[in-house]
Amino acid sequence: HITCPSVKASTVTSGPVRNSSTTTRSPEEPNFFSSIMFMAVMNIRSAIVAASTLSFMGIGLPLEVITWGSMLSLSEQALLTGAWWIILIPGAFLVVTLLCVTSIGSWLRGEGNDQGSNL
Repeated sequence: HITCPSVKASTVTSGPVRNSSTTTRSPEEPNFFSSIMFMAVMNIRSAIVAASTLSFMGIGLPLEVITWGSMLSLSEQALLTGAWWIILIPGAFLVVTLLCVTSIGSWLRGEGNDQGSNL
C-alpha cells in the first residue's frame, strides 16, 4: 500500500471574484474592453455618416424628417440667393459632432491601454 502526501487543490476562476468589500476584474478584461468600446463608438459615428449621406442623396429618411443631410440637400438654393449660413450651420454641426464622437472613441481606447497589457 503506497501513501501519497495530501495535496490541497485551490479553485481557479476566470470571472470576477466577489467578496464583501471589493470586486476584482478578470485578467483578460482590460485587454478587450477598450477595443470593444472603441468599435462601438466608431459604429455610432459610421451610422451618423451613413444617415446623413443617404438623407443628402434623397434616399434616406423622408424629407419631412429633419436631418443634417436633408438640411444640406434642401439648401442648394441658398448658394444662388447668397444665404451661405444655411449650408454652413448644419455642415459645421455635422463635422463638430463627428469630431467629438471620434475623440470620445480615441479617449476610450487610450484609457483602456493605460491599464497595461496582461500578456
